Amino acid sequence: MAAHHDTHEHHEKPKPAYQKKQALLMMLVFACIVGAFLVPGVYTSVGAILVACIFIAMAAKMQPEAPPDEHH
Repeated sequence: MAAHHDTHEHHEKPKPAYQKKQALLMMLVFACIVGAFLVPGVYTSVGAILVACIFIAMAAKMQPEAPPDEHH
């Protein structure tokens, strides 16, 4: 008896452009956090975290609104 799921092909949808930009911004956030730990100085650390917060806000604004659920 052959497995039923062997014949199905799985096609992944390409990611929307905003997701690629969000991924890039999250890498920049990670770089800011690493910089905050590696570079000595309070002002540098606080500045790096503030820049990371700006990148996070930019990434959040790119996300489109989710469609409302039709079921109640």
